[in-house]
Amino acid sequence: MIQTRAIINQRVLIICTALFVILVCIRLIVAKSSARDSEQSTEQAQAQAAAAQALAARLEAGPTLKFSKVLEAALDPAATDTTCAVCLVDMENADFVKRLPSCRHW
Repeated sequence: MIQTRAIINQRVLIICTALFVILVCIRLIVAKSSARDSEQSTEQAQAQAAAAQALAARLEAGPTLKFSKVLEAALDPAATDTTCAVCLVDMENADFVKRLPSCRHW
């Protein structure tokens, strides 16, 4: 009876130790995964910020023009829309405007 109890206690101890080791391993794997995801999201945010800065620099580098129907017809004869692509307000003569670099909208 005493030997049986000792064997059972020993097996319970082995099982508990194994479960503890498995739990520690799982926590380490989860921690590494979260750190990797955090690094990727940081890198992605930095790349988006760099792209936004590059676009802003391109937009700033472009010339500021005084809008007029004559100017628009000279730059883009097919254009009929005088609405700002950003704020959706109609442009009027003598408004200062810039053209968006990639899509060429005002």
